[in-house]
Amino acid sequence: MKVVSFFLVTLCFFISDINAQISDKYQTYNVNRAVEELNNGNEASAKEYLDKELNENPKNHYARIWMGAINSSEGYQGKGLSLIEDAIKDIPKKEKELMSFAYYTKAYIYENIDEKEKAIDAYTRSIKYTPDDVDLYNKRGNLYYLMSEYDLSDKDFKKAIELKPEYIYGYMGLGRNEISRERYNEAIELFDYVEKLASDYSSVYSFRAECNYKL
Repeated sequence: MKVVSFFLVTLCFFISDINAQISDKYQTYNVNRAVEELNNGNEASAKEYLDKELNENPKNHYARIWMGAINSSEGYQGKGLSLIEDAIKDIPKKEKELMSFAYYTKAYIYENIDEKEKAIDAYTRSIKYTPDDVDLYNKRGNLYYLMSEYDLSDKDFKKAIELKPEYIYGYMGLGRNEISRERYNEAIELFDYVEKLASDYSSVYSFRAECNYKL
């Protein structure tokens, strides 16, 4: 259940940044209430709102994506992915933010079932539609890290920093990659810079302590 909740909470967090850019025709009362219910941890209630919306408006792709996410979080991965694929087929190409969210959701589902290559492909397609979204590069960079593809991971974290110079997670990602390469001094330099940007970010101290211990 903890994994399920984290999955949906992460999606809610992501959509908060692009919500205002998604067409109003998809942001109906029922869908917005469903997202509110998910934020409050009420998955069953959220499904009721989405069911009502899809019965009234079966072409609400936003609702279908959320329904796919909930089905996947409940363990019905095939059904969840099918709903999202159906939405992707029908979303007009001009609806770039909605298309990006669909592929982001698909990528996150693939991550949860350990289909890393398919997740990478979905993140890449999501980035195609919203190339200035820092979070997407961070997500793909973290996945490349888990795959030990450190050069590709570096590229994504550097792109995130290029888009948002104060983005501490980009520097943390680069530092973590340097730890994996056993280049501890280089990692420490990155963590020192993160401390300057956000001295209250506790993880930087534990990562830097690890580097000093290794040295």
